[in-house]
Amino acid sequence: MKKSALAPSVVLCMVVAIFGPITVRTRADSHSTTSAAPATRAVSPAARPMHWTRPIEQKCFYLLSILKDDPKAKACVLANSDLQHLAKSKHQTLTDACSTDAAKAQQITAAARWGEEEIKTVNKSLHQALFDNPAVGAEVARQLRESGMFIRQQPLSDADLITYAWEQAARGINHMLDVYGDGKSPQYPRIDSISFKPDSEEWAGKTREAAKEILAATSADHDPFFAASMQLALKLMNLNDRDEAGRFEPMSEGENKPALDRVPTIEWKKYTDCCILVPGIGPEDPKVALSQGGRANCELAAAAFQAGKAPFILVSGGYVHPNKTRFSEAVEMRRELIEKLRIPADAVLIDPHARHTTTNLRNAARIAYRYGLPMDLPALVVSNANQIHTIASAGFAKRCQHELGYEPARIGRELSDTSLEIRFNLDSLEADPLSPLDP
Repeated sequence: MKKSALAPSVVLCMVVAIFGPITVRTRADSHSTTSAAPATRAVSPAARPMHWTRPIEQKCFYLLSILKDDPKAKACVLANSDLQHLAKSKHQTLTDACSTDAAKAQQITAAARWGEEEIKTVNKSLHQALFDNPAVGAEVARQLRESGMFIRQQPLSDADLITYAWEQAARGINHMLDVYGDGKSPQYPRIDSISFKPDSEEWAGKTREAAKEILAATSADHDPFFAASMQLALKLMNLNDRDEAGRFEPMSEGENKPALDRVPTIEWKKYTDCCILVPGIGPEDPKVALSQGGRANCELAAAAFQAGKAPFILVSGGYVHPNKTRFSEAVEMRRELIEKLRIPADAVLIDPHARHTTTNLRNAARIAYRYGLPMDLPALVVSNANQIHTIASAGFAKRCQHELGYEPARIGRELSDTSLEIRFNLDSLEADPLSPLDP
């Protein structure tokens, strides 16, 4: 998809004009200790699809993926003696933890977990490693800013932004180890929990085997200091079949490509809305692909599309209800729209990752911005009366603040019992490694 080139400063001014100043806010459960400081440069978020090659890793740990993939940044990290010493220490601790067949899963995850003092040590050494060559540190920060995944931290200096990104990544690794290694309860245990009995010998054996494989494949001399811990956390998620965040990626080259290719051809002045957003309604039955409520929502969306409200229908819903269902709400709604309701395939976009109403709106905002939908137009949400009234309520706004740290959209007027307008909030680009099933 070709776009006209605008200078980053011009785009950032446009973003501020539409959405207002970007402020620094943290989730209620965040432990970030970074301080606000003037940014060294303004870099607007990339208004194009993110090309994920390792989607779960990159969505949760974007800084760490940069330190792996950027040759200059990786070289700086490997050359730092303090980080090398820490890498060898972590590697040896993990080796010792899984050296006997009696080792429990919790002993192994404890060896991979990042303590607060270790996190602080990395902060100091990582700054030294990257900013001894200022151009390297500035380039890493530029990539973080351009990703949009730290948009709420735009006012931070380059150094503080990297500190924030590292702390979030370390706590994201710890969270994966806690939930998908030790079996601790996630925020939504009914749909997000570990798949094994965490104290069982079966799980201990799988964890030991995973750790040994990772230790054999990584080296403290040739891999960044975080490699073994991060890979173990990701491997444990994979063993639990918790790869939801990576499914269908890159969407812009798969299910969403026909609609994405059509975006530049749209005459937007013909439409009142940029898209018609359809939240999923889980059937709670593992044998049912699409609930009656989901079918009804598709019919509402098709009627709005046929009435010319918007050129695209965006269906949103992941593999959620019931837990670990084999059906994605978004995929099944897309099929319903195309095969049963005769909506053109190039008019339907999917978000197969959202697990809650809050993230239905958040993920839709991300897709709209990344795919070039005009953010100055509202989006039309269609659903049953109960969900529409819920989204419009003050309680939903409070829930968004509690779970996301911001409201993913500004709620407009209810047009009917089954529809309302919203305006997307660009804060929605912010990634959340503490929600690894849909960060």
